[in-house]
Amino acid sequence: MSRATTTGRNSTLRRGANGGTIGSRRGAFGQGAGFSVGTQPQEILGRDDIHARTEASERLLSKDELRRLSQMEKKDGKKLAKLLKEEARAEARAVAQSIADVGRLARLQKNAIEQERKSQRHLTKWTGREHRARLRFLKEKEKYERIEAELRNAENDFEERRDHAAGLTAQIAERTQEIDDMRAQKAADDRERALKLKALKNPAHS
Repeated sequence: MSRATTTGRNSTLRRGANGGTIGSRRGAFGQGAGFSVGTQPQEILGRDDIHARTEASERLLSKDELRRLSQMEKKDGKKLAKLLKEEARAEARAVAQSIADVGRLARLQKNAIEQERKSQRHLTKWTGREHRARLRFLKEKEKYERIEAELRNAENDFEERRDHAAGLTAQIAERTQEIDDMRAQKAADDRERALKLKALKNPAHS
């Protein structure tokens, strides 16, 4: 067969890379039962060529020979019937196994749905908590930023007033030094002045 795919009952087969046939996941009976999907006996017997050959041969055979052939055909029929019954039991077991597998999957699905529901409740819970915490955080952040701004203003005001006070203190120290120098200078001048006055009053002693 040269085509890449062959179609069977209710399904499609495709050839794999190694030349094998890859079917669906439905297992051995995915294409139907092997013995029952083939050509039916009535289709064979209804063919004119087979029917003509059979009649022509039977006219030349004796009753004993025909009886022997009939018995052989009955034996073959019994063997095929046995195989059909065995296939039916195997197919029934396959169906039961598939149903059991689906049952297990259904239980897993039920558990997965419950776990998803629990996870969703957990997510909703912590989403709400995060939202409330974020609102509190933003409120406290705004409050902190106001306090921080007041602190910066207080620091700037303190630095300005400290620098101003230090400047005044430096000015006072400078003026005090000037006064001390002036007083010392005045003291010296007063004494020299007193000597001159004394000399002026007593010129003979000068």
